[in-house]
Amino acid sequence: MRQAVALFAVFALLGILVPVTASAFVAPEEEQVINPMPLQLMHPEVQKQLGQSPEWQEFISQGNGNYFKIRWNELTGSPHNIVCSGVQLPLPLNEENIEEKTRDFISSYSGLLKVNSDDLSLLRAIKRGDNWYVCYQQEKEGIPVISGLVRLTINRYGKVIQFGSDAYPDSGLTTVSNISQDEAVAIAKEAVGFDPAEDQVIGSSKAIFPYRSDTTVTTHLTWEVKLSIQDPPGEWLVYVDAQNGDVIYGFNSLEFFDGNRIWGHVNGWIYPHHPADSTRQDWFALEKVKVYTDPPESTYTDWNGYYSMDVPDVGPYLLESRLEGQHLVVKVHPAEGIPNALHSAWVYADGPHNWTWGEQGDELDDEVNMYYQATEIYKALINPYGVFQFDLMDYYDRPMWAVVRDPVGGNAYYKPGTGDIHFGAGDPEHGIQNLSLDNDVIFHEYGHAIVHHVQAMLISRTWQWDAMHEGFADY
Repeated sequence: MRQAVALFAVFALLGILVPVTASAFVAPEEEQVINPMPLQLMHPEVQKQLGQSPEWQEFISQGNGNYFKIRWNELTGSPHNIVCSGVQLPLPLNEENIEEKTRDFISSYSGLLKVNSDDLSLLRAIKRGDNWYVCYQQEKEGIPVISGLVRLTINRYGKVIQFGSDAYPDSGLTTVSNISQDEAVAIAKEAVGFDPAEDQVIGSSKAIFPYRSDTTVTTHLTWEVKLSIQDPPGEWLVYVDAQNGDVIYGFNSLEFFDGNRIWGHVNGWIYPHHPADSTRQDWFALEKVKVYTDPPESTYTDWNGYYSMDVPDVGPYLLESRLEGQHLVVKVHPAEGIPNALHSAWVYADGPHNWTWGEQGDELDDEVNMYYQATEIYKALINPYGVFQFDLMDYYDRPMWAVVRDPVGGNAYYKPGTGDIHFGAGDPEHGIQNLSLDNDVIFHEYGHAIVHHVQAMLISRTWQWDAMHEGFADY
């Protein structure tokens, strides 16, 4: 067995933890190494404190829309992800000016994003459908900062509707190394048990590596060494400290699969029965996940909320997911003037990317609850081991739309012309809460859709027909 395996065995005996999704080196200090991807610590008191920052208060005071959902990167103090109703960019936008316009945006909010536009290089600017997706890489004197990304999503009207920054503050780190490139390669070879007769050095270059403990981050100038190993098979990335030669971190992207893969798990906060209930987390099944490879590829979460997709290389790739699948699309009524729920992130194929939809009281809870409950009904209908085994609602041509916050207020309805279901946001004057959070109402309107698929003529024929439709929908 190779030397690297022996090293990991020693680490296990010492009780040092390593990530379970990929083999990893342990830093010189006796503490756990955390994968150098955007670390999303979530402490309510810290999130609240960051939300009081002068930069954020200035941003929202400038009239940048009336809808915000924000998650802060607690290590950098920057907004990891902001979803908003839109910050207008000067029009038009095209391939010739997209970098200039987005750099101007970043410069305008450099205090909020904790990064100087001059320290960014354009990584990707791609247009998919009507939206632009732009990603910048943080650099210091031309050396990339691992995971130091700034991301923007711009809609068809030229409005920035989602953006975030995981840029790391400049700590005055020198870019002059004491360890030469050849010395770093030799250290990396020794760490993984390199066999010159079989193995290959793919490449090496300088990189700034954010080394993280649970609550702090320090940056190190490193040599990033890429090695191809035959026995056991592996494509290793090894980070060697360019000042003292310590191995800061390393992982084998081929530890558990042959190739590069993006995978993860999707959850959401839902109301079990009624908006008065306490929310709980559950799996989000059959949800479409799109990854912008070339060309873009899509997959769907399984019945337990897991997804997986092979990709050409380690990335990063833009990943998008909305509350939709082949069977269902959840939409906010256009009258609300706000975007539909969207999860968007730049991801690498070296670890799981998980997310959780919504939290009680936020602006997404009705969309999230609607998707979960309607999907659970659909699963019960098509389950080959269930009692229904119903195959008349395959939605191959067009998924059902579930429209929330319909202007009908305290009512809900099924639309037979399109096969869609609509739900009002409630009527507080009469004590009616948001109907998208009430399972009885969701089940009833979905029941109308089932009845209509069984017998399309059972619609608005006579009052007897209507009464039967209402009764069958409840049943």
